Amino acid sequence: MNEKEGVYAPLLCNQCKECLSSCNRDALSWDEKVGVVRVDAEKCNGCGLCIEVCPQGAIFLDPVSGIVNICDLCDGDPQCVKWCSEGVLRYEVA
Repeated sequence: MNEKEGVYAPLLCNQCKECLSSCNRDALSWDEKVGVVRVDAEKCNGCGLCIEVCPQGAIFLDPVSGIVNICDLCDGDPQCVKWCSEGVLRYEVA
């Protein structure tokens, strides 16, 4: 791993909503339009409760902003699917 550049790999959230009730600051909400968990950066204090309850380990704390980060499927246009040269990833709207 190149520590300066990092590793570019998708960390996909299956949008199970387990994290929603863990936030005592109401920083997490469900976006019906896209079907994803949203993080309100103004409300998030980086406590990590949502990280602890995530069954997939798909939530992480951004080391720069101190705010949690959850895959938002690039607002319905997931770049990981576009850039997957092997065609392994697929995005389907249920």
